[in-house]
Parts: sequence; structure tokens; C-alpha cells
Amino acid sequence: MKRAQGLTLMLLSLLGACSLLSGCLTGCGPEGKQVKALMRMSTQERLTALAKLTPDKQLEMYFYGQRYEPPANFQFYIAPNWRSLLPVVKQRFASESSEKKLANMVALLTAISITQCSLVERRDLLELASRVVAKMQDHPYKEWAAGDLNTVTHPTKQLPPCQ
Repeated sequence: MKRAQGLTLMLLSLLGACSLLSGCLTGCGPEGKQVKALMRMSTQERLTALAKLTPDKQLEMYFYGQRYEPPANFQFYIAPNWRSLLPVVKQRFASESSEKKLANMVALLTAISITQCSLVERRDLLELASRVVAKMQDHPYKEWAAGDLNTVTHPTKQLPPCQ
């Protein structure tokens, strides 16, 4: 009987800790509150709200939204802002060390290339992204980023070039 009570208490403690941790990993702090607010908005409201942020902040909101389960997929909401985002992505490719964020930036390139404009002619950006993917060590992120980069370089529909 005591053993069963001990196991029950331990299980409840673990569940409580997991709930607390998962909530704070995604919902604590100003970014978590901002992501939650964005997720409650309509599509048009979300597009407008994200467009009002600086390109760096848009990218950070995208990264933060990727922590949610399921992910917020903000890359499709910030993709229309590609003109201001691409210089920031190039800069972050050169300075970012998180493979998850690097893979997410390649996924953003995919979102841009399938919804906005073709990046095939952007050799500067694609060469940089290729070098980033080649250096990745974490297998899932490297595999995802390589697949996304392939989608960018081999588009299935023709869009005007991103210039």
C-alpha cells in the first residue's frame, strides 16, 4: 500500500513538473505572451501584426513559435516580408550557432520560394545556405534543412524571381 502511494505521489510530481516546464518553455515571458496573442488572431490580423515588427523580431517570433506543439508555422506569415527578411537571414546564417534556428531559416526560405517568389537566382543566399547545411552535425536538422534547400533550388511551380 505504501509503495503504491509513493509511486502515485512520484507520478503526480513528474506530471506537475512536466506541465510547469512545458508551459514555461513556450508560454512564459513577453515572447510567449506575444506568440499566444498572435495565435489567437485571424490570418489577416496575424499577417499585419507580424509585418509591423522589425525583421529581427519577426524572425525571433518565428523561432519562438516553433517551440509550440504543434509549431505555429509563422514562416508563412512572415514570408510576404521577404525583402526585409532576406538580409537578416543572410546575416544570421553567418552568425547563428543553433542548428535548430539555422534549419528553421532554411524552412523560411522554402516558405518564401513556394508562396512569394523564386530564390533560384539568389546564388549568394543559396551558396551560404548550402554551406550552413553542409556544416550541420545534428542529423534531423541537417536532413530537414537539406530537404528544404532542395525544394528551394528545384521549385515545382514558377514564380517571379526574388530581386
